[in-house]
Amino acid sequence: MSWTIFALLGAFFWALVHHLDKLLLTKFAVRYGVGSIVIFSSLFPAFVLPLLVWVSGTDPRTISTAATLILIGAGILGAIATLCYFHALEQEETTIVVSTYQLSPVFGYVLGLLFLNEQLVTLQIIGAAITILGVTILSFEIHEEKRIRLRANKVLTLMITAAFIYALGDVVYKWGALDQVPYLIAMFWVFAGYVIFGLAALIMVKDYRSNFVSVLQNRSRLILSLNLLNECLQTAGVMFTAYALLLAPVALVLVIDSYQPVLVFALGILLTIIAPSLASEKLSRRHFLHKTTAISIAVLGTLLMHGL
Repeated sequence: MSWTIFALLGAFFWALVHHLDKLLLTKFAVRYGVGSIVIFSSLFPAFVLPLLVWVSGTDPRTISTAATLILIGAGILGAIATLCYFHALEQEETTIVVSTYQLSPVFGYVLGLLFLNEQLVTLQIIGAAITILGVTILSFEIHEEKRIRLRANKVLTLMITAAFIYALGDVVYKWGALDQVPYLIAMFWVFAGYVIFGLAALIMVKDYRSNFVSVLQNRSRLILSLNLLNECLQTAGVMFTAYALLLAPVALVLVIDSYQPVLVFALGILLTIIAPSLASEKLSRRHFLHKTTAISIAVLGTLLMHGL
């Protein structure tokens, strides 16, 4: 099966996750805080680890120490990117936040060149510049009174940082997995990195710990069920994308992954129309033109980066 199918499946599951994340943040984080979602997201893979060992039938400790540490590092980077993403999503629309991931292929090219010796050609450089242009257009807010201003620096910083760390995590993962590491064992150590980050955050960050304990004490079946569904979808997204990374260059997978904004925007429109209580996408003619233009430019850039 083509790597493109796995990359597209990963992008699709991530699009679903983004909307569920926004729902959890807007409906429940006001009461329980972002910390509860961060901890749930980081610790959930602990339930996946025994399953990976059982399915693979291999002792995860059989791979080299260097590969193990690199893969754990990739997981920790993924968790840090998720943390930045959650804080950005708390303050901004889902489509806008996810669209910034269009920068990931650009970062992926640079990091791939440094770590994996992936070379850039002129067309790819032009495509990267166009992608940056598209994301820059998204960085401006259009108000109903026709005023345009740059988005809050904090939100932009969080989104760009998340995109960079996300790309770095993918490159580090492939770097570690290239050492003849079986796919399921590689995923074991990546998810172990998530769990290590989650435990550290739980112990070291008082607000996160309080948020998490508050959810458990209230025993809200709805919140726990939504978190469980969300983490299952996220795990699927991570695993599909990771498998695609083993079959194709990192940058190519990130190009396909960058279609998340299109899927998120489409889902956002659908939810806004049929279930406005679950999603709220700004759909005035001005906002629609703004987002579609910016996303189209960014997607064009990613296509040009591979001569498609």
